Amino acid sequence: AYEDLGAEAILRLNVDNFPAIVANDIYGNDLFEQGKTRCHGYIIGDKSDKDSRCLIVN
Repeated sequence: AYEDLGAEAILRLNVDNFPAIVANDIYGNDLFEQGKTRCHGYIIGDKSDKDSRCLIVN
């Protein structure tokens, strides 16, 4: 696939039991950057109005 990429083309990719987090989508969105923006300044255990999925300290 993607022969136009030359040396970086994917010729074969076999995976088995390979858990992965895909952080970028086809629209250029970045899951990690979105999380940093949503959770900026959040402190673990804080009961603020921040998203409950924020588990980082900035």
